[in-house]
This record gives sequence, structure tokens and C-alpha cells, in this order.
Amino acid sequence: MAQTPLPVEYVTAAETVLTFDTALTGSIAARDTINIGFKQGGRIIEVAVKEGDKVARGQELARTDPTQQEQSLMVARAKLATAAAQRDQARQTQTRAEGLLEAGVGTRASLDNALQQVSAAEGAVTQARTALDQAERAVADTTLISPADAIVISRKGEVGQIVGAAQPVIAIARTEGIEAVFQTPDLPHLKDAIGLRISLRGLDTRLPAMEATIREISPSSIPIPARSRCAPRSRTHPPTWPCWALR
Repeated sequence: MAQTPLPVEYVTAAETVLTFDTALTGSIAARDTINIGFKQGGRIIEVAVKEGDKVARGQELARTDPTQQEQSLMVARAKLATAAAQRDQARQTQTRAEGLLEAGVGTRASLDNALQQVSAAEGAVTQARTALDQAERAVADTTLISPADAIVISRKGEVGQIVGAAQPVIAIARTEGIEAVFQTPDLPHLKDAIGLRISLRGLDTRLPAMEATIREISPSSIPIPARSRCAPRSRTHPPTWPCWALR
């Protein structure tokens, strides 16, 4: 008995680009964050911002008690005024010594002494001006200023708190650039993803649809979250196979 012929279909083989679509859950983060502290320690008397506030470059963020610095500033101003008066007096003495020498009733030694006094007085004025500049900077340093347009992400100091020099008081995130960070398993052709355009959609907030470019793929030691659809090896052990962070 003859067998029924099997239908056969002929297709032409062709090379095509392998595509892979996946959905990952990640987070939006600032590319640059800055911890800001006072250059000198002191007691905080004001914190002018709170978490989530937008701040502009040059905006005041916090202040420490400036009493000691302001007193030092007053002393520095008084010392400069005294040094300037002594310099003016020394110059007058020099002028008199030059006149007496030209008239033939003075001595060269007197003029040389007057010139030395002028030189010393001018040096004292220079030192006093330097001290005044330092005192003015010390007063200015009691005010914490934002170095860039940013968003306050945390307050690490409160009114009444004693802080040390350079101790972080405010943390800000620059608004100039943000990035989306995802964790992904070692997918096929992952190394070729640099430069690809991806679509972003907000989950927790009503954000408009966005597009981004993958600029970095780096190894990560953080276990992949369950919501990225990667099954653990067991209920008690999270997955530990290669994990990569996309930015």
C-alpha cells in the first residue's frame, strides 16, 4: 500500500539582524551629587532649604554664627587703618628729609633712615591688607552657598548643631544632567548596546515618554531584583550570575 506523500515547503534562507526586546525596571538619578560643608567649623544658626527644594547657583543654603569672625574683621580693619596712618607719617618724614638734604641742612643718613621707615610701614600695610582679606573671607565662609543650579537631596545639619570644618551639611544634585540606571543579566549582544536609543516610561509618577542613549555598561555585584524577571536558583539564595548596570 502506497504511503501518503508528506507536504514539503521550500524556503529561501537569508541573513537577518538578530533583535532582542526586553523591559527593565530602574531608577532616575542625578549624574553629579555634591556634599557641601562650611570651610570653618561653628554652630549652625540657620538652614534655609529643605529636601526637594530647587536652588540656584549662588543661593544661600545655611549659616553658622559669625560673631567671632565679625569681631576678627573689626580688629583687622583697625590694624589696617593704623598701618596706613603710620605709612603716611613715614612718607611725610621722608619728604622732610629730602627737602633738608636738598637745602644743605640735612644728612644722607637721616634720609636713608626715613626711607627704611617708609619701606617697613608699606610692608606693614601689605600684611594688614592680607589679614583683612582673610578676615573678610572668614565672615563670608559662615554662609553656605550653592555652587550650581541643583536640587537639595538631604539635610545633614540642623539649627543649633556644632559642625566641623568641611563636615557635610547639605547634599545637592546638579540639575544639568540625570541618568536612568538599570540592572540586567548578561543578555546576548549586551556589549553592542552602547549608543543604542531606548524608550523610558515612568511607573510611579506621570512623566512624559522619554528617550535616552545607553552610554555605559559596567559590571555590578548587586543581585538582580526579582521584578526584572530573573528567577533565583532557590527561595533562599538570590541569583549570583553575572549582572550588569546600564546607564
